[in-house]
Amino acid sequence: MQQGMSNLQPKIEELQKKHENDPQKLSEETMKLFKTEGKAPLKGCLTMLIQLPVFIGLYTVVRYIANGEIPTERLYSFFWSF
Repeated sequence: MQQGMSNLQPKIEELQKKHENDPQKLSEETMKLFKTEGKAPLKGCLTMLIQLPVFIGLYTVVRYIANGEIPTERLYSFFWSF
């Protein structure tokens, strides 16, 4: 995603120079450029949104262990129940 956006950067700068006095036209042309190139500025956030629940769960487990609310012996007790 970063590589694709860096390839578009010269075109975006050219549009900024061309439409520096008309921000509405600049945003329209920028969105048109993104659509024609198949890129989107927020496309990279999708993977972060998918990973976010996993990180929240890990943070919660580590916090409970650090506060002593979950004894570490019980954390992996399901391995020894067989």
